[in-house]
Amino acid sequence: MDDLKAPKLDWLNKCREMELECNRIWIKAIEFSPQLARYCKRFNDFSTGQWAVLLSHCPEFINIAPLHKLSAGEWTHILYWQPQLEAECPIMERLSDEQKAFIKSNTDCK
Repeated sequence: MDDLKAPKLDWLNKCREMELECNRIWIKAIEFSPQLARYCKRFNDFSTGQWAVLLSHCPEFINIAPLHKLSAGEWTHILYWQPQLEAECPIMERLSDEQKAFIKSNTDCK
């Protein structure tokens, strides 16, 4: 990428922005209607943050998500909204006491 000059670098950045926007649109569409997932060819392109958002809304995709790649913060987000997924979290013991308390604060309100 060092050999790219300004105009080409601008085009590259625009393409990358469009790819990210495409992923965001797919996530919103799948959140709205999980049946649309069968048409999505971008699952491998989702960032771990995008997976965290998707799983926090649609826990049924737990079986295809890259669980081992998700960070403690991403797991905290997921488990706050979907505490029933705790057994799927491979790093539960690494979550801080504050993160666990945050997750529990949502389940206490329900």
